[in-house]
Amino acid sequence: MDIEKEIARLKEEVWRIDTKVQRCESAISVLEHNFKVTWESDKEFREDLEGEIEDLEDKIKELEERVEELEEQNEEFMEEWG
Repeated sequence: MDIEKEIARLKEEVWRIDTKVQRCESAISVLEHNFKVTWESDKEFREDLEGEIEDLEDKIKELEERVEELEEQNEEFMEEWG
Protein backbone atom coordinates (compact mmCIF):
# COMPACT_ATOMS: atom_id res chain seq x y z
CA MET A 1 0.00 0.00 0.00
CA ASP A 2 2.83 2.41 0.64
CA ILE A 3 3.97 1.90 -2.94
CA GLU A 4 0.49 2.72 -4.25
CA LYS A 5 0.42 5.90 -2.15
CA GLU A 6 3.85 6.87 -3.46
CA ILE A 7 2.73 6.19 -7.04
CA ALA A 8 -0.39 8.32 -6.47
CA ARG A 9 1.72 11.10 -4.93
CA LEU A 10 4.16 10.98 -7.84
CA LYS A 11 1.31 11.05 -10.37
CA GLU A 12 -0.10 14.09 -8.56
CA GLU A 13 3.34 15.73 -8.64
CA VAL A 14 3.71 14.96 -12.36
CA TRP A 15 0.27 16.45 -12.99
CA ARG A 16 1.18 19.65 -11.09
CA ILE A 17 4.48 19.95 -12.93
CA ASP A 18 2.77 19.31 -16.27
CA THR A 19 0.20 22.00 -15.45
CA LYS A 20 3.00 24.46 -14.64
CA VAL A 21 4.78 23.56 -17.88
CA GLN A 22 1.58 24.16 -19.85
CA ARG A 23 1.10 27.53 -18.15
CA CYS A 24 4.70 28.47 -18.91
CA GLU A 25 4.34 27.42 -22.54
CA SER A 26 1.14 29.46 -22.79
CA ALA A 27 2.84 32.48 -21.21
CA ILE A 28 5.79 32.13 -23.57
CA SER A 29 3.43 32.00 -26.53
CA VAL A 30 1.68 35.17 -25.34
CA LEU A 31 5.01 36.93 -24.79
CA GLU A 32 6.26 35.92 -28.23
CA HIS A 33 3.04 37.22 -29.79
CA ASN A 34 3.21 40.47 -27.82
CA PHE A 35 6.86 40.93 -28.75
CA LYS A 36 6.08 40.41 -32.43
CA VAL A 37 3.14 42.82 -32.29
CA THR A 38 5.19 45.38 -30.36
CA TRP A 39 8.15 45.00 -32.71
CA GLU A 40 5.94 45.49 -35.77
CA SER A 41 4.07 48.45 -34.30
CA ASP A 42 7.34 49.99 -33.12
CA LYS A 43 8.76 49.46 -36.60
CA GLU A 44 5.79 51.28 -38.15
CA PHE A 45 6.08 54.02 -35.53
CA ARG A 46 9.81 54.43 -36.24
CA GLU A 47 9.14 54.55 -39.99
CA ASP A 48 6.47 57.21 -39.43
CA LEU A 49 8.86 59.22 -37.28
CA GLU A 50 11.63 58.90 -39.86
CA GLY A 51 9.22 60.20 -42.51
CA GLU A 52 8.23 63.12 -40.33
CA ILE A 53 11.89 63.88 -39.58
CA GLU A 54 12.70 63.89 -43.30
CA ASP A 55 9.76 66.23 -43.94
CA LEU A 56 10.95 68.56 -41.19
CA GLU A 57 14.53 68.49 -42.50
CA ASP A 58 13.22 69.43 -45.96
CA LYS A 59 11.19 72.26 -44.44
CA ILE A 60 14.28 73.47 -42.54
CA LYS A 61 16.27 73.53 -45.79
CA GLU A 62 13.51 75.51 -47.48
CA LEU A 63 13.44 78.00 -44.61
CA GLU A 64 17.24 78.33 -44.63
CA GLU A 65 17.12 79.07 -48.36
CA ARG A 66 14.38 81.62 -47.79
CA VAL A 67 16.45 83.26 -45.02
CA GLU A 68 19.42 83.49 -47.41
CA GLU A 69 17.20 85.10 -50.06
CA LEU A 70 15.86 87.62 -47.56
CA GLU A 71 19.37 88.42 -46.30
CA GLU A 72 20.49 89.04 -49.89
CA GLN A 73 17.46 91.26 -50.50
CA ASN A 74 18.19 93.13 -47.29
CA GLU A 75 21.81 93.68 -48.33
CA GLU A 76 20.67 94.97 -51.73
CA PHE A 77 18.15 97.26 -50.07
CA MET A 78 20.78 98.59 -47.66
CA GLU A 79 23.19 99.23 -50.55
CA GLU A 80 20.51 101.13 -52.46
CA TRP A 81 19.04 103.08 -49.57
CA GLY A 82 21.74 102.77 -46.93
